[in-house]
This record gives sequence, structure tokens and C-alpha cells, in this order.
Amino acid sequence: MALAKQDITHNHAKYQDRLDFIEQLFRERFGVSEPVEITPIQYDLTCPFKYNNFIYRITLKSPLGPHQRQSQQLQPGCVLIPESTTTFLLRLTNAHAEGLSQTSRVENEVCMLFLASSALSSIKLSIIPHIYAWQSASPPSPQGWILQEFMPGRPLDELLPSMTISQKRNVFAQAVSILKALQDFELPHTIKGFGGVMFDHQGEIVSAEMTTVGAGPWEVYEEYFRARFDAALREADRTAWLGGWRERRVRERLDAFMKDGLAPRIRTLGLEEKVISHLDFTPNNILISPSTHRITALIDWDFSAILHPIQEFLHSFSGFGESLTGYSLSESIEDAVVRRAKIHGFSSPLSILTPSYSDSESSELQIQNKTVSALRWQNLTMWEDALVKANVKRPSTMEGVEGAADVEALLGMVAPWKLCNGDALERMSQDAILKCRRESEEILANMLAHLGY
Repeated sequence: MALAKQDITHNHAKYQDRLDFIEQLFRERFGVSEPVEITPIQYDLTCPFKYNNFIYRITLKSPLGPHQRQSQQLQPGCVLIPESTTTFLLRLTNAHAEGLSQTSRVENEVCMLFLASSALSSIKLSIIPHIYAWQSASPPSPQGWILQEFMPGRPLDELLPSMTISQKRNVFAQAVSILKALQDFELPHTIKGFGGVMFDHQGEIVSAEMTTVGAGPWEVYEEYFRARFDAALREADRTAWLGGWRERRVRERLDAFMKDGLAPRIRTLGLEEKVISHLDFTPNNILISPSTHRITALIDWDFSAILHPIQEFLHSFSGFGESLTGYSLSESIEDAVVRRAKIHGFSSPLSILTPSYSDSESSELQIQNKTVSALRWQNLTMWEDALVKANVKRPSTMEGVEGAADVEALLGMVAPWKLCNGDALERMSQDAILKCRRESEEILANMLAHLGY
């Protein structure tokens, strides 16, 4: 069925320009005179939300010759293109993506891929794509891009729902071994702060601005949270529907929390520890072999940074053992039970639920006198069991995580996505926006009261 013009979104506005750019890139950079085959990946021209990147599979009719492969000086973080390579993955940055600073986003991703590859070499895993060439997205560059190895496999989120318990347990164990290697990796001494990373003039990886914050690096972890609060409050000020939360003195209470309440809630974390953090470690960013169920790639390092180990648990693992959430007025009883179990430990034995339990979402287990669906508890305990067996640092083994989780939750309430994202607002009626605004203010005010402000 043909699409109406109004169904085609801004993502498609410069579609042909991007294809022309790719042809020009391979022609000028690598001397490819023949047309290249360009296939968009995970691209929906009707998607109403701005893509962070435009991703393409590039196929050449024949491999590059020795002169073509070595015609350019090898950039930091890159390897030579293997002789027989005819298939690549090319990521073009979207300059209009919301919430991503263009200053060093390409450099950060290349550096993080390099660090992750080094970390996983300790367990002999080659699941991080090699980088062949890249271009900064920072002005005056007209287009940021990364040319990288095309990794085999299918997205895990497509296969996970149909897997048996044994297959899930195997995949969870693999994912946890990756997390463990990232946690244990000794960072280069040149990385001195929290935040993003980039290459210096000598090609060394050094601390830099964090892509998703547009600020940093930070010597003190508290300043990382303060920078994020500053960014969230600027967003709330910019958004007409929020008005900076100045009605009903909510902003005064926020400012008071920032002044006196933030530091005590993260002080016990052990704030010096820094690890490689993917921050979107989920099944849709993991590729897997359909036949062997072995993980073949961990991709999409757009949001990655060097942070405290708790941050991965606050942002990642939906589809596995779920993210750790903070308190919220809107959380269900079931969510509250799960949150407490993650922080204080699971009350039931950390063993896989037997197949005698139904996989139906309606099945229930009584956990701490509260109701948690059997399928959900099954995934949670499988994930926790894998973390325990691998001796991974996790919320129940870290001090002060409840405070950090509440701070993270508060951050999300200050600049709620539905009310700050232009694409989301365009899809809502004024009545729906006003309703969302009222509910968001109630949740935010309740959270501040929960925190004592």
C-alpha cells in the first residue's frame, strides 16, 4: 500500500542526499568506482521520532585492493580493512537527534568500542565491531560517520520470547560474562574523570564531555549528577508546558534538594570507582546466532560512558533482569516488590523456576506477601542467579544504591520525556498534554516529599 505524503516523517527528508553521500564517501575515500549496494537497517520512513543515527549495510561488488585499503592513514581506534571484506556497516549521525551532543559523539563511540574490545579480549570474546574509519560530527564537519565491521546474527529481542528456560539461562550467563569483563577492565591511566572519552593529539584516550549530557568530564561523581540536574532544569525551563516547575513552589523544593539533599543520597556509593558503561545494554542491542544461541555482537554504543558501576543497572537490562528503578508514586505493588528485591536481595532461592510453572503472564507467585507474575519472577531470578555466579557487582552488593536510584528517578521526573520531546508532543492533543502535565507534577511533588523536601 502506498504511503500518503503526510505519513513520511522528517527522518526521510534527506534520504537521497544520504545515499549520494555514501557513494561519494566510498568513491573519494577508498577509490571505489562502481556503485555500492546500500541497504538501510532498522529504518522506517514513517517513524515519528528522530533517529539518533541512520544505519546502512554497504556491499561492494568486489573486495578493496591493497592500495585502496591502505590509501588513508590509519585513524586512532581503527584497524585495516581485512583483504576479503565486501560488507560493511556505516553509521551516519543525525544532527537533529535530541539529547545527543555532536561535539564528540563519534569520538566517544569509537573510543568506547576500542575499550570494550580490549576488555572482552580477556575472556576471548570478539563481539565488538572493529572500526575501519570515522569522521567527527563536530562542526564544521558536515556529517559524522563510523565505518565498521558488519557483525553477524539477529537481534536477541526477536528470539528471546520463544526461547526455552535452558536457552535463556545460557544467554543470560553470556550477557553477564560480558558485564563482568567490562566491570573488571583496568582503564588507561589517561582516563581521569567520569563522563565521555575522546582521543587527544597523541592518539591517547582521555576523559571528555559526555554525549548525553553535553558537559563533563567530572572529577567528582556528585558533579555528574549535578550536571544532569542542570540540563534537566534547563529543559524544564525551555518547555512551555512545564514552565520550569515554578508553579506551586515545586522549583523551590527542587532547588533545596539540589543544595542540601543530593550529596547525602549518593555519598555511600564508593564514588571513586569507574567502569565501562554501555547504558543501553538490552536485547535489541545484542546480536545472536539463531542456531547456536551464542552472542555474536554487542552494538550501539551511542550512550556509553565511563561511570560508576551502578549506572549500568539504572539504565540497562530491560528484557533481562530489568533496570533498577527508584521510588515513584506511580509504581505498582509488583514493581515495588521487584525494586526491594534488587536492593535488599531476593527472598526466594536464586534458582531457575522449574518448567512446571506456567509461562502465562497471568501465573502468579506470592513473593513477600505481594504478587509478582511467575514469568517475570523467573526472568528476574535467572538474571540474579547469573550475576551471583559470576560475582558481578550488582545493586544488592553496593552500598547506597537506594539513594542513587531515587536520584535517578527524580532526574527523569524533572524533564519527563513525553512533555519535553517535540516529536512526542506533536502526537498529543492539548487535553492529553495538560493531563500528562498534571500527573507529572503530582508524581514529582510526591517524590520530593518522599525525599524530605
